[in-house]
Amino acid sequence: MKCGFRWSLCGCVVVVLQTQRREMLRGCWLLLLALTGCEGNHRPHIVVIMADDLGWNDVGFHGSDQIPTPNLDALAYSGAVLNSHYTLPTCTPSRTAFLTGRHPIRSGRPSLGPATTASVAGAANSSPALRVPSNSLRPSSRTAPTAIPPASRGGRASPGQLQVNSPVVTEVPPPVMVRVSSSPELLGPSRVWHEGIPLRAGEPRGIPLSETLLPERLQDLGYVTRLVGKWHVGSHQTRYLPTQRGFASHLGYWYGYVGYRDHNIQQVTGTKMLSGLDMHRDLATAPELRGQYATDVLTREAVRIVATHNASRPLYLQVAHLAVHSGNDSLRLEVRDERDNDQRFGHIQDSARRRYAGMVAALDDSVGAVVGALADRGMLNDSVLVFLSDNGAQTHGLHANSGSNWPLRGLKFTVLEGGVRTVCAVWSARLHRPGMVSSQLVHITDWLPTLYAAAGGDVSSLGEIDGVDQWPVISGSDGAASPRDEVLLNIDTVEGTEGIICGRWKLVRGSYRGGVYDGHCGASGREGQAPGYDVEAVLQSRVATALASLRPGCDRDTVLRLRAEATVRCEVSPKTTPGPLCNTTCLYDLQGDPCEVNNVAADQPRVVAALSGRLDWFRTLAVGQLNQPVDLNSDPALHNGSWWPWLDE
Repeated sequence: MKCGFRWSLCGCVVVVLQTQRREMLRGCWLLLLALTGCEGNHRPHIVVIMADDLGWNDVGFHGSDQIPTPNLDALAYSGAVLNSHYTLPTCTPSRTAFLTGRHPIRSGRPSLGPATTASVAGAANSSPALRVPSNSLRPSSRTAPTAIPPASRGGRASPGQLQVNSPVVTEVPPPVMVRVSSSPELLGPSRVWHEGIPLRAGEPRGIPLSETLLPERLQDLGYVTRLVGKWHVGSHQTRYLPTQRGFASHLGYWYGYVGYRDHNIQQVTGTKMLSGLDMHRDLATAPELRGQYATDVLTREAVRIVATHNASRPLYLQVAHLAVHSGNDSLRLEVRDERDNDQRFGHIQDSARRRYAGMVAALDDSVGAVVGALADRGMLNDSVLVFLSDNGAQTHGLHANSGSNWPLRGLKFTVLEGGVRTVCAVWSARLHRPGMVSSQLVHITDWLPTLYAAAGGDVSSLGEIDGVDQWPVISGSDGAASPRDEVLLNIDTVEGTEGIICGRWKLVRGSYRGGVYDGHCGASGREGQAPGYDVEAVLQSRVATALASLRPGCDRDTVLRLRAEATVRCEVSPKTTPGPLCNTTCLYDLQGDPCEVNNVAADQPRVVAALSGRLDWFRTLAVGQLNQPVDLNSDPALHNGSWWPWLDE
């Protein structure tokens, strides 16, 4: 049936968007569905699978032979590998950025003007002007912008922008007075609140209720929204929980991690151990799931959701896995079966790394199961699938999981590439150029406008966000270049670390806790004892089989070519890099040195000055960390042995 009068009804949606009356908008959408009978088929199903602390080097499509990931590899080779995908250094900030489209350093809502241009001081008269990046986290038009170096890696220079190899002479901006709304509602509760460490269990804070989250925005477009797995952005009050923030249902845990079988989270607070169940279905605990392997619990729920979904309505399914985060300190790494795992991964000598491999394998199986379920329901051809990790692996130290970011430098918690450059792949039948490895800059804040655009939403209605719509780039539209040439990695006012990328250049200031996580760490996966890459396993995987039913699959030569393109190659050796890395300032040329081996700050003082000025400006936006002490009233012993919203009035 054709929807001949859909657009006149959509005028109701526009009016409601302008008045921000969300319930009226949803009612208008349901009316549209009822009157047209079309029920949203024009909007794709969207499935996001988010891994936790997955290493850059722990998927086969990045060149490692040690841990087979045939389903993930098949998804990547058949879609788009985003090889310059950046997140925040830790989980809660990354998830906040993903859900809000706003960078976690934000304070209030500064008035941001249109993009401006700045001349390049001291450059030859023939040098063109440099365009300030078009993303919204930038100076207002009333402030003097920083002239920044080159164009996006992998993309063509925008009009009026220097090419990557152009000589760079820059100017540093004067001090900036940031204009912030004086409204208490905007200045206080609307602050995006995580620049640094993750939320601890029993800590009374969450994403401000004034923030509109991705699932709420998709609900406004008629989506059925489901969350499976990790939340970790506020649960001290019921109104901060997933089912009150845009998700129609949730099975999973509210804090940062749980044991893979007991589903408890344990946390030492002062001299007291707090421990209790953190597995919930909507607003109730789920003790009946105890003893079941968490990755499989979440996978079964995701498959059940797909199998029972009314496919005439668009589905947004977010599967936020526990894998491959470590569990509780008493039993950090757990696999389905220890004996079978030792046999399967006997080529890995380190026992912890061997368990980690089993956890990755379970995650890969989950991807296969979810994609297979979509195919079985006939939903796959009209779906957008995104796989990403929230940050890099933690090879050693706090919450160590024995993951590997090799050959990238650094671990989780750092702004080095290993901490913030993460695994990411996208598949959709709507991609114009499947089988693509993209080096264009993408930031985790970009997913909100990108998915909203893919869903048919009007990105201009999203208000002041920092993400940009990357759908034309990801889908491979002709001539599409990334609208992003800058990524602010983080400004951590407590640890004194910060980083920024502009084009080919990356500036890092400060070193996390004396450089404890700054080295080139983890298994290379290229050791002689590792089995060779099994291309046939990729081509025969559940994902490859499902995708091949829609379009011709990859052949062996294509797999090997794309794998080579997605592999980062550097002359580094694991565990040999001295630290600390950057007590003061380091500058890296990521185009020629993606593994951050050579600090060229002394050779490029003008680039350092420009990027330092840019960071100084961003710091004027940063709110101090709003972490709160753990409230002992949250102790599960006071709430029938479970973590619960203890501050409900």
